[in-house]
Amino acid sequence: MKNFTKITLSSICACLLLGGGFGIGYVSRCTSNPAPPPSEKVIDESLLEIEEGVLCGFKTPYNYSWGTKLVVPDGVTEISHIAFQHIPLTSVTFPDSLTWIDSSAFNYCTALHCTQ
Repeated sequence: MKNFTKITLSSICACLLLGGGFGIGYVSRCTSNPAPPPSEKVIDESLLEIEEGVLCGFKTPYNYSWGTKLVVPDGVTEISHIAFQHIPLTSVTFPDSLTWIDSSAFNYCTALHCTQ
């Protein structure tokens, strides 16, 4: 299993680069178009479904008013399969505790753009 320190993911390309043999699996398209201005609103962690250190997604269907920035809480060790599929996230920040991102966790998160 690959270990890493805290990173901020603002592009699906970065997700692909980190994913070599590390459980991200396939993710959605990658574009060189400029990213839209990110929302300043961070999604409240009380909306997240976390079971025994595994982040499964949201407790209820996603609502656009919640924001587009995801900060994965400290203590989360895994992100489950399709946890954030089709969610318009503009950035994701991972904690030091995270050791695994299951396949397709961020599948079709097309609001995450390449910024190289």
